[in-house]
Amino acid sequence: MPEDKVKLESSGTTGGPQEPEVRIAELENKLKELGNIIITQAEIISKLGNEALAKTEVGNTPPPKPISTNPRDIPILQLHELDDLEAAGKLSLFFDLVEQCTTEDGDRMKVAKTRVGSELAMLIHIQQGRNSCQSWEDLKQFLKTQFVVEVPLDRAWQHFESHQYDWALNPQGFVNTLIYKYAVIESKFPSDTLPNKEKAIKRKLWSGLPSEAKGRVEGFLDESFPLNKFVDRVEHERQHASTIGRVEKEQPTSEATNPKSESKSELQALKNQLDSLSKMFERLTPGRQLYCSYCRSNSHDQCECTRSPPPGHCFDCLRKYCRRGQPNCPGKKPQDP
Repeated sequence: MPEDKVKLESSGTTGGPQEPEVRIAELENKLKELGNIIITQAEIISKLGNEALAKTEVGNTPPPKPISTNPRDIPILQLHELDDLEAAGKLSLFFDLVEQCTTEDGDRMKVAKTRVGSELAMLIHIQQGRNSCQSWEDLKQFLKTQFVVEVPLDRAWQHFESHQYDWALNPQGFVNTLIYKYAVIESKFPSDTLPNKEKAIKRKLWSGLPSEAKGRVEGFLDESFPLNKFVDRVEHERQHASTIGRVEKEQPTSEATNPKSESKSELQALKNQLDSLSKMFERLTPGRQLYCSYCRSNSHDQCECTRSPPPGHCFDCLRKYCRRGQPNCPGKKPQDP
């Protein structure tokens, strides 16, 4: 009996050893089904993409670009800004900003006319009246043709050298302007060799200094000395010069050495002399009666009296708070008959 039981278990008549094989087969079938579904979805996606591409090519309408710039954010382009050296860069920037506002050709024309100065707006209007500049590309080509002028390197560098530094200007602002001018020239002539930027800018800044400041700053013109520190040295010289001028201006001057004080004193002396002469003339005038109420004399008047008491004092007793003619005045004199 035990041997027969072992044989039955080994022969697998119970069905236990066959279950894992069945499960593996089922899983393989499911994987095949999922693979077929994925392949079908990929074919559908590829077909839809090809159809969309074909519609785009037939209609010749590229997908719209997102609007990223508001027309009010575009700076006004003025006619005087389009000089012979910087016109190309400013026009290129202006075109890029307008094209970022909209993708429609007509809308770009409207935006461009509202973001230029009155002179350029009138010029564009005249060209449109002549049946020119009817499209955005026509307008771009017209502005480039009219204002973008090719200049040689020598003439462009003269534009840089024309800037002169004034001692009253802020040195950092002057340096920023030259940095911008140098960058414009460098972009127009990328293959040409230009002078050293920092050395050229320091030379232009140094040439506008007074002679005394030039001597103190000349040692820092070396290329190894940074430009920003050189600007600090120039600013220090400006502050030092303004402090000295302010101290000299605020020094007090005595009346003896001041010409205004001397002229004022001379005028006062002449006025006093004129007053004395006027009084002598009045005294010598016939028929004029003189009387002094202080000393009761007819030889002079009250203004010329040498015995007049101080203000608020009595003439007879010379006491304060007493008045001539009072009954209790100790200096009262008998009345003249």
